[in-house]
Amino acid sequence: MPSSSKSYDYNLFSKLLYEFSHSDKSETEKKIKQSLKYYKLDPYNQERVDYIRQFKNDLCTEISKIDRSRYYKKTPSVYAEMEDFNVQQMTEDFHNTYHKLDKQELRGMIGYAIYLYYQR
Repeated sequence: MPSSSKSYDYNLFSKLLYEFSHSDKSETEKKIKQSLKYYKLDPYNQERVDYIRQFKNDLCTEISKIDRSRYYKKTPSVYAEMEDFNVQQMTEDFHNTYHKLDKQELRGMIGYAIYLYYQR
């Protein structure tokens, strides 16, 4: 029996991270449905998917606008580092806006997004 230590929201987020403005949303939603079924999580909820999608889009916008981001504080390193962003403040601020998300899980989502959109 497959099981996931990831929650419903994290599962949605991990699929939505790879969805871009030119992506086919129906394809992403198909992958989400397959994953939810595979891991025996709650049934597909379009409202929740849209909520997580909006969070992901806002987070992506914030990370990609480093020249205007209030969370970006470049470290002396020549490499892109997680510490280039004030993740603690991002977590607080995003949790105030997206209060339906678990705060600890939201922190993990932010780290995942920084890695994918900035460090890679």
